[in-house]
Formats: sequence, C-alpha cells, structure tokens
Amino acid sequence: MADVTDATFETDVVQRSHQVPVVVDLWAEWCGPCKTLGPILDKVIGETNGAVELAKVDVDANPAVAQAFRVQSIPAVYAMVNGEIVDGFMGAQSEAQVREFVEKLAPTEEQNEVERLLDIGDVPSLNQAYALEPDNPNVLTALAGKLIEEGQIDQGLALLDKIPESPTTRHLRALARTGGESMDDVEETLAALLPTVKFNDDDRQKFVDLLEVLGPEDPRTADWRRKLSTAFEPIDSAAFIAPPGSPRSESDAARVRRNPLRRAADAPGPRRALRTHEVGVAGVVVELAGEGSSVGLAVRVAG
Repeated sequence: MADVTDATFETDVVQRSHQVPVVVDLWAEWCGPCKTLGPILDKVIGETNGAVELAKVDVDANPAVAQAFRVQSIPAVYAMVNGEIVDGFMGAQSEAQVREFVEKLAPTEEQNEVERLLDIGDVPSLNQAYALEPDNPNVLTALAGKLIEEGQIDQGLALLDKIPESPTTRHLRALARTGGESMDDVEETLAALLPTVKFNDDDRQKFVDLLEVLGPEDPRTADWRRKLSTAFEPIDSAAFIAPPGSPRSESDAARVRRNPLRRAADAPGPRRALRTHEVGVAGVVVELAGEGSSVGLAVRVAG
C-alpha cells in the first residue's frame, strides 16, 4: 500500500500502472464508509502478493487528484491499467464484492505465461504466446515484427491484418515493403526518388516507406518530408508560356530557379523531346525533354 499525493500521483499510479494494476482508493478522514472500506481493500489486495497494488489518496490533502477523477462522493475506488481507468465503484462494498473487483484485475496464470514469452521475444516463444492468446495485439505485433525481420514477409503482414492500424503496425508494414533495406545510404536513395515521386506511385510509396522506417525521431525525416512536400507544389505554367523570343519576367525566372523540373527543362546542352502534345487553337505545346536523369517539363507557344 502507498499513500499517494498530488506530487507523486504521476509516478506512483500512472507510470506504475504500466507494470502492475493499481487500485486507487480516494478517501478522507471524516468519511465513515471510507474507514469501513479501507481495511477490506488492504486485506484483499494484500492477498494478491503484489499482482495488484493499492494507492490511497486523501482527497482533502490532495485536491488535484480528486479533481482529475472528478470525484463527487467518497469512498471512490478506481482501477488503473496502462495509465487508463479500466474499472471502479463508489460507496462501501462487501468483502466479496471487493474480492470480485480485484480478481478481475489480477493477471491469470496464462497471462503471466504470455508476458514471460513476450520477454523472451524469439520466434518460437512468440508462437507459443500466439497459441495462448491469438487475439492479443502485443503478441501479434511482436511476432509480426520478428517474422518480417527474418524475411517471412507474407506471414508477418497476415498477422498485422488482424489488428487495428497503429504507429507500430505502420512502421512494420513499411519495413516489410522496403525489404529491410539498409539505412546507411538512405539519403542517396531518397534523393534519387525525389524527382519522380509526383508522377510514379511506386517511387512515392517507397519514399514514404523509407521515411516511416527512419522514424520521427531521426532528424533526417523532417528534412526529407519538407522536400517531399515541395516536390508536390503545383507547376505554374505561366512561367513557361511566352511567345518565341520574348524574355520571361524576373518573377517567372525566380519560380523556374526554385523548381528542379523547370531547371532541367532550361539546362544547357542538347534537348531530346520525349513527348510533345499540341492543345487548343493557340498551338500550346507541352514537352518533356532532357538527357539522362535530367528530365524537365516545358510549355511553349508554337510559332
């Protein structure tokens, strides 16, 4: 049992509930029913031998905790698991009722075994955990990750299909699609993909997957996401449409300098038209032109 204050609640209850279920008893010295319920909670939770823990909060001395639970009357009892309230009751209860409440929180022998297997974390252990709890999302995610890591992509993705999407499942799917590609040269790969992400679905998916594998903590991720966003800026065709021989305005030239596709179209050297298409009576011509990997888009008025 722990006496919890406003200052220690986050550590002793919220964070602790990620390791073991915590029962929070909100009470006050003047509350008669609280004095009846308190010893029952002490006894029943003590019998779990640490499988469930008790935290007692004097609401008069710790108003912030009382406000957080929106307490309207006491005694009020709440159970917290993984930082969330999962059950609770108000008012005095019999020992039998309290025991039923606590027993639902204490992990079963099977759950303890699953946790043990998850801690081991290899494929045979995770397969055993999966056999015990085939709907446990933690088991499914851990096993899928191991299978993908070992190259069993289809089996891993099939397991991910059984659980709702989450940041972890998105990361694993991206890892599967990239085939565990090394991140050592990832910036070279991203740079090679960037010119085509707007027009090529496969290249765009690979680009996004590589950023997902890098993860939000990697400082390169934000930088390359900005570059991806810039690549999807709309092309201002006015910067290209001008009668033959007429100079572009300074603002048009500035827009060309900012756009790699336009720079490629204006690059010195031989130009090879890959595709031309005339539209409308004005004779507007759209060209994809360039050499090697430098391909640009240009729009001109046929003269």
